Amino acid sequence: MEKIISIILCLSLLLTSCSNELDNKNKSQINVWYYDYMINKSYDDVADFIIEEMKKYASENNIIINVIKYSSEELTYEDYVLKRNAALATNQGDIVIDWVNNLYSARQYGGDYSKLSTYNNIFEGFRNGYCIPVGFDMRFMVINNDVMKHYGVKTETAITNEEYYELKEKLKQAGAKFAANEEEKREIRDYYIYKNQLKIIYENNKYIIDTALLKKTINEIYREYMKIGNENAGVEEDVIFDLNTDCILKNSHPNSPYFMALTKFSQDDPSKLQLAKHIKANNRGIYDCTMVIKNGYEHNAVPCIMINKNSKKEEAYKLASILFSDKIQKNIYDRSYGVVADTENIRDKIEVDSNWKCIRQYEILNQFYDIKEKGYSMLKNSNQSYFFENASFKSLLKNFITNEINKKMKAPNLYDDDTFEKNTKDFINNLNVKFN
Repeated sequence: MEKIISIILCLSLLLTSCSNELDNKNKSQINVWYYDYMINKSYDDVADFIIEEMKKYASENNIIINVIKYSSEELTYEDYVLKRNAALATNQGDIVIDWVNNLYSARQYGGDYSKLSTYNNIFEGFRNGYCIPVGFDMRFMVINNDVMKHYGVKTETAITNEEYYELKEKLKQAGAKFAANEEEKREIRDYYIYKNQLKIIYENNKYIIDTALLKKTINEIYREYMKIGNENAGVEEDVIFDLNTDCILKNSHPNSPYFMALTKFSQDDPSKLQLAKHIKANNRGIYDCTMVIKNGYEHNAVPCIMINKNSKKEEAYKLASILFSDKIQKNIYDRSYGVVADTENIRDKIEVDSNWKCIRQYEILNQFYDIKEKGYSMLKNSNQSYFFENASFKSLLKNFITNEINKKMKAPNLYDDDTFEKNTKDFINNLNVKFN
């Protein structure tokens, strides 16, 4: 009997020892969750790079790191999110790398980023969200300056998307007529949503919307749609000068990313200077135009890092801190993304002064420098709260408004206040059922 008891005690001690060992390992191990979409090479390149840098730092500093990586070939994103969010809830996930919009469902787990040793490096607008982007990119569209000259409307070399909406209003007031096509309708809709600052709000644990403001926005868009339908029915181009002469306002450059402007072009890098020459030689229209910087926040394909607020592992913040260091941010820049950190060394790399004005400019690249300065001014000095909003909500709101206006245009006598209130109530209720 004593022998049996002795054996049991030994086994108990052994199991306890193993359990403690596992617990200690779990406490010290940093679990990094990542999903490979396998559709965006730039995103994948940067994401893989920052993961490797964290692994390297962990190895050099005796930190155990465990990367839990799934791809679209192994698991649907929806199933991955269920696994990821369960891991966050049970404290089995310390760090998550993903697109900002795809982190929205886990926003309640966002950590205290002031614990980052490089916290003060980060652009202020990105410090207080549920995650932090490790880089940034935008896109631009090209505006024909001949249109501006014809209508006597002044513009700058580079403008924001909001300024573009306002520019179009000035053109209309000056006599410009736009084709009553679907693109024009979308821009009218987006203009009034922007003008009225209409958005879905999360308040007291539920989603709501200002119904009075929504009604006002729908009525304004409806009136504008009816106006262009009556006045501009025969207009086939974007904008016309007169009955005999027309000129297209926008030139399409779908493969002209804003991050090209954030890439270093200088005499120190002849290959990129040659690239700039090639761009100018083959895209002369770009150099006699206004560039509209598309904010791109709704589809911003850059890796973001989120730290689980429930993680008690300080090593998680140490790993994340390196991503906003001079070394990593300069490497992000070399990978054709914009930086999100501000230090003397980073500014030196990008060739800007303390006010983020370009130090050196070359005539062949003047247009790009203007965009660079405008873009970084937007990033550093603008309110970035909408970066962290759910892009799906923006799309859902736009689609709802479009559908309601179509109903009103199809049967204006039947679309009354009661119809609007019922449809709006159903829209908000469905939103809360699906996302709350």
